[in-house]
Formats: sequence, structure tokens, C-alpha cells
Amino acid sequence: MYAISSNQSKEDELCERLDSIVPHLFGDHSGCSGDWCTYSKQPETYRYKHLPKGEPLSNENLRKHLETVTENYKKRSSQLVDLGSTQSNENFNNIVASKAPKIGQSYGGTSSLKARVSAAVLQKNEGYTWVNKHKKTFQQIKAAVLEGETYQPQIKENVAVRDIETIPTKYSLEGIDNYAVFDLETTGLSRTSDITQISAYDGTNMLNLYVSPRQSISSKARDVTGITFSLRETKCIAMVFQLKVFV
Repeated sequence: MYAISSNQSKEDELCERLDSIVPHLFGDHSGCSGDWCTYSKQPETYRYKHLPKGEPLSNENLRKHLETVTENYKKRSSQLVDLGSTQSNENFNNIVASKAPKIGQSYGGTSSLKARVSAAVLQKNEGYTWVNKHKKTFQQIKAAVLEGETYQPQIKENVAVRDIETIPTKYSLEGIDNYAVFDLETTGLSRTSDITQISAYDGTNMLNLYVSPRQSISSKARDVTGITFSLRETKCIAMVFQLKVFV
């Protein structure tokens, strides 16, 4: 069918071509285009090449059936744009060729071939709307992760609302009256960094010890802790002695 095989790039153009086919066959050329109908060039001598005696059709029942066929094509117009042929196999081959062209670069041995052929199958079955459906599904998945399920069949309202107005009581352990809070400063941010300072506080007394590190202090740790090598005398001893004092 020329209206489809002429590679229409827009869906509305394809529908206009389909609407003009049946009237063309029955002698109405008002919607015909000059690139496929020559009636406008020689209206007096125009004859149909593939109709009996070169004359237009006249059977109204046949016309209704043909209009039903073209209406079915119009419903699938989104799937028929830029396909190149109405024959099913050729149609699909053209779609695959548009996703994985053989000229210039071959995608036959690439890892993307499976995705390209899958895209061609979706375009054949769903039309161009499959891209929008995929994007919509992806957005719904993202929203469900961030907000939870908000719409689905037989979904129920979650009435178990968490109480956030009650302030929890102070946590306590039986048999323990005093707590000590401590903090460590290190030469870096890795697990192999050396401790440079140990500080502890139990609510009354404060302990502050400096340790001689075995490695240099990194620039990031220096920016956070403010501890640097000053090359001056400092009251710091080995780690093992400082830990004994801390304990």
C-alpha cells in the first residue's frame, strides 16, 4: 500500500493518506496527492491501471468493507510510521535495520544487539508509545521507593501513624550510675591511621592525652582536628602507656 510504503514520517500525514485511499478507488480524487495519483494532470483521460476496464469502483458494500480495513490501519498508525512496507516480515526487518543498521557499522557482534532487537520488537507490538510506557514505569518505581506505594489495585490506607510528639525518656542501664564519653583523633580517615589524641569526660573529670603517632598526619585530618607537627616539645608518650592511663 503506497500510503504506508512511502515512508511517512508523521502519524497525521499517514492518516490523511489512508483516508484518501477508498475515495480514490471510487472516483473521488479531492484528497489525492500528486506524488501518487496523476488524475490532476490528465483528469479527462485518467484511467486506473489495476481496476477492471480502468474505471473506478461503484459497489457500496465493497466500499464499506474497504473503509473498515483502512480504519484498522489508522488505529495502528503509530506502529506503521516509517516502516517502509505493509508486509509483516519486511515491516519488522525494516524496524530492526533502523535500530541495528548493517551499513557503516555492524552491531551483530556487539553486546547492545539484544537491546536493539528488543526495542524493535516493542516498537512492532506497541508502537512508539512503548518508550513513554517504559519511562512512566521507571518514574513509578522511583516514586514507590521514595514515598511508598500510593496507587495500586486494592491498596488500603495506612492508619498506623507513628507518634512523633512524645519525647522518649532518658535511657538508662541497671546497675550503672555514671557514664564516660570519649573521643579519638587520628592521623587520617582510614582504619590503619594512628591515634593522636584521646579525650574522655564522665560529667565531673576530663581526661586529655596526646599520643606519639608512627606516621604523618594527613592534610584532611589536620583540617578536621587542628593537630599538626609543630616540632616543639609536647607532653605525649607511646600509645600503650596512654591506653593504660585511659582505662
